[in-house]
Amino acid sequence: NISQASVLIDPTSQARVAGQLPSIFKGQIKSFEAVNATLKAAQSSRLTFEELGRATPAAASGGVLVGATPAETLGTLSVLASVFKSGETAADRIKAFTTKAGLTEELSGRGIVGAVEGLQALPESRRKKILGESQELNVAFSKLAENLESIKIRTQEVQKAIDATGTSRRSRENRLISFFSFCARRDLDRILDLDGCCGSNIR
Repeated sequence: NISQASVLIDPTSQARVAGQLPSIFKGQIKSFEAVNATLKAAQSSRLTFEELGRATPAAASGGVLVGATPAETLGTLSVLASVFKSGETAADRIKAFTTKAGLTEELSGRGIVGAVEGLQALPESRRKKILGESQELNVAFSKLAENLESIKIRTQEVQKAIDATGTSRRSRENRLISFFSFCARRDLDRILDLDGCCGSNIR
């Protein structure tokens, strides 16, 4: 959860993720959710929070171009970071693919998984035309296709972390409201008791 994340991760990395992801995804994810989601994605990959956090903006800037959600982008980055053993390399491959997919009529707006599946369904001649001769783009598509099921599962895990953050935050807010209400009632009782001792008649 977010309290554990605050202990485990560097404050600078936490601030970077909390500030950049909500901005890139235009409010689709809140700061606390971004930290928890990145922590979950990092735990499931071979990278630390700091390593994944540095790679996230590049992957996210590409993800939004193809209509990917924050969970799908982080889930994809988490899986490919393990494949490439590098968050930066994984992010570069994701950005290369999503940028191309976002500019392709058949793939635009379908998210990362949807774009991969859409490209797989196209005739080979059309698929080759889209991917071209770019080694980076072809490797990106190949690794995405090979790990598609893992990406789907990881995306669900990251989304659960995001959803749990909201539940946890509401729970904390409710506890804080109850605590402050209790404090207010306690202080009022003390004031009234003191007033009674002094002989006033506020009650």
